[in-house]
Amino acid sequence: MGGAVKVPGNLQDGGVFHTKNNTAEWNIYIDPLAASIVFRSGVPIRLIALDATNKVPIDAKFLREFESKAQAPLGRVVAGVLKADHETIEAGLFYAWDPLAAAALLQPSIVKIAAMHIDIRQDSPQEGRTMAVPGPPNTKVAIDADAAAFRALFLAAFAHEPQS
Repeated sequence: MGGAVKVPGNLQDGGVFHTKNNTAEWNIYIDPLAASIVFRSGVPIRLIALDATNKVPIDAKFLREFESKAQAPLGRVVAGVLKADHETIEAGLFYAWDPLAAAALLQPSIVKIAAMHIDIRQDSPQEGRTMAVPGPPNTKVAIDADAAAFRALFLAAFAHEPQS
C-alpha cells in the first residue's frame, strides 16, 4: 500500500503532520529513495494506491457494524484497534489502507488495476510524489476499489472463529 497517482496525497490528514506537500502519500513520502529503487528494480509490483483506498472509507456506521459482527477473538482485537481511532473515523479521515491491500491479495477482483510506468519524485516541494510517466509499465496500480466487496470480505474474515 502506498502512493497517490491521480489523487491528492494524505500528508495533510488529521492535522498531526505539517508540510506544504499535498501530492505525496505517507508510505512513499517517508523514504522516496527506497521507493524509487523498488520501482526501478524490475520486480513485479502491484501498488494499492490512495486512488483505490480513498474509495473504501471506514466510517462510524461501518465501525458499529464491525463491532457487532466481529465475534472471533482476533475480530474483537481489530474492533478495539479501530475504536481507538474513532476520532479519525468520525472525522472522515480513515480508510482501509493496508486492509484493502491484504484483501486484494485474497480477492484480486476487489480492485481495478491499470498498468503504468511509475516514478517517484525526490525533490521538494513534491518529494515522495508517485507519478505515472511515459515508459514501459513497471507497476500494476489499483486505481479503483469495490467498497461493498471489501467490507463483506473484511467482516467475514473476523466474524467467526476459523474452522479447524
